[in-house]
Amino acid sequence: MRHAGWKTGAVRAGAGTGFAAQADVATAFIERSTQLLAPAGVVALLVPAKIWRALAGGGIRQLLHEHVHVRTLRDWSNAPSLFNAAVYPSLIVAERPHAQGVAPPPAIHVSVAHRSRASQCTVRPHALSLDGDASAPWLLLPARERAALERLRVAGPALGDSSLGRPTLGV
Repeated sequence: MRHAGWKTGAVRAGAGTGFAAQADVATAFIERSTQLLAPAGVVALLVPAKIWRALAGGGIRQLLHEHVHVRTLRDWSNAPSLFNAAVYPSLIVAERPHAQGVAPPPAIHVSVAHRSRASQCTVRPHALSLDGDASAPWLLLPARERAALERLRVAGPALGDSSLGRPTLGV
């Protein structure tokens, strides 16, 4: 079992880097699916969207970064419900490269569903994560929102690094 991976975020949040009670069977499903891929093989999986945002998903995000080329990410968390249950699905399409490190990974097509429309953009793999660390939460944001967040991020220290201290629930 992989650890959460994103140590910077875990430290800032005052959380451990282990899965603890945050384990999600979808991460094991993704890991095994990528292990079974032949060179140039492609896999498409429907998995919970929280894997791309949650601290506990850091290990699987790192694994994907190291072993496959993510081609498509679609977040249907805010799409109109298709089920009689609260689900927050996402789609990931990934390809195992012919050989590791031979070609740069292709751009990732990102789509985020909203109530009546979808935002789409293309993102370079290194720019997908919050801070450039492959295990950090992935930002599935259109270009304008991504640029605005990046301007805010580089404008000063993170709240957790400021004299105010780390945010807590409700902040």
